[in-house]
Amino acid sequence: MRAAARAAVATLALAAAPVLTAAGPAPDAFTGEMTVILWKGLFRGADPGSQAVHLILHLACEGGRWAPVQGMAPGYNNGFHDGCVQEGAVGGGGIRLELTVLTGSDLWVRGGQIGLYTVDLKRAAGRRRRSC
Repeated sequence: MRAAARAAVATLALAAAPVLTAAGPAPDAFTGEMTVILWKGLFRGADPGSQAVHLILHLACEGGRWAPVQGMAPGYNNGFHDGCVQEGAVGGGGIRLELTVLTGSDLWVRGGQIGLYTVDLKRAAGRRRRSC
């Protein structure tokens, strides 16, 4: 019985693994990481203007494939906020992102709200940050 259960788990793991193509990503596909701060991007209550706080999101893309979004909002709660890039278009000196973010909970503030964001990023000349 245990061997059958292990085989079922292994089969499930293989079925859930991403499918790799022989061609791979396009040579000019975007690769990079960034931290995006959405000023007053998260709020409490029904009024977007009241108690708005900043939402800090970390995004990563490799070969045109966006990784899950991770975020935090220290003025809101201590929970982690997870999401995904629904659409990501890179070109013309900028990036346009369609994001879905699920607010996380902590011991004091309940999460569970879904935020939908459209973000347009433009590269400013001479403002390149180097990684360590």
